Amino acid sequence: MKHMIGVALGCLSLGVAAQAQNVLIDHLNGTQKDGVSAASQVFGDIPTYSCSVVDDYTGGGLITTAAADMGLFNSPYSSFAQWDAGRFYRLAVYSSLANAINDVAAASTTLMSSSIVQDPQGFGPLTARVTFNNVNMFAPVNGWFGIQGIGTFSADGQIGILGSSYGSGGAANNAELVNPAGGFGLPGNHVPLSQIGVMPNAKYYLEAVPEPASLVALGAGLAALVARRRRP
Repeated sequence: MKHMIGVALGCLSLGVAAQAQNVLIDHLNGTQKDGVSAASQVFGDIPTYSCSVVDDYTGGGLITTAAADMGLFNSPYSSFAQWDAGRFYRLAVYSSLANAINDVAAASTTLMSSSIVQDPQGFGPLTARVTFNNVNMFAPVNGWFGIQGIGTFSADGQIGILGSSYGSGGAANNAELVNPAGGFGLPGNHVPLSQIGVMPNAKYYLEAVPEPASLVALGAGLAALVARRRRP
């Protein structure tokens, strides 16, 4: 009996150690490019236009790292030095597309980027890869994710997520632009990126420590085994 429990506990400890970070979305890496972006921004001066480009992912857990290839358009900026300038971003997760359409903030956190790299794949001087480390927010299983730049239309123009037609995580070709307040006049306040001239996925990367569902099952099985052994 002690040997059996010892083996089970050993498996449990190995399972804990095996909870390495897992990539939920990777639409950044690959060969295809699209320099066209769709607005994903919290507008301080025209909030009815606040919107998010959301894309689904496979899996879930505690998000540790997120990244996006973003672009500025309709912007007064003329140099990369003006691109970030201490900008904050809102990272949000959604349990469903309907949840994103109804509430663009959803379960969110506001962060400044850990790093920003100019023109990561040759899209132009006003594009950048924005990375967030140590995010520490929970992603529900098989949900949706979006990053919104925070700024004003008058000062920044529009901040967008670049499109992608490659990647892994979630279903293929299904990123959506959502605008709950209806400023863009979209039917149902959302539209697939593929219908507005952008490649159909969003250039997001998302990494998390996955939910230990297998460990929960193993722990329940171990408890049941101990209970049975204790019965007279």
